[in-house]
Amino acid sequence: MPTSQKKFECEIEMDRIIGRVGIVKTGPLQIGERALFALRENRKLPSRVASVGEFGQETSRIVVVAKPSHIDGQYDLITAWIGKLAEKEPWDRNISGRREFEDCLNFWCCSALVYDPALMGPMFESSWKDILSLGKCRFL
Repeated sequence: MPTSQKKFECEIEMDRIIGRVGIVKTGPLQIGERALFALRENRKLPSRVASVGEFGQETSRIVVVAKPSHIDGQYDLITAWIGKLAEKEPWDRNISGRREFEDCLNFWCCSALVYDPALMGPMFESSWKDILSLGKCRFL
């Protein structure tokens, strides 16, 4: 673990197949174009999802995101997932500026989460423009 006591994100190579990635590449999507979305558990706004039946490729990588704990020298796990690092979702309030927002939006206009009904509500059609308006995105 880093000794800097700052939030960190890293990909860890496990040197063996550990599962399938949860994000798949899609054809490019314009901000106003309709796509599939679903609300994940513990999220206020929906995420873009792939069609039912799509699944990610096998991978040997895991991503870990952690922040310094209130206990000196320790970290608290924020999240972890099988696969590679991904951009924040465009509605994330932790996006620092317009450039980061555009990078995030571009990533999620060409990517989608694998739909998991155990962790997500029903799928529905919408657009990033509508989702971002719903979340009162400051970059629109």
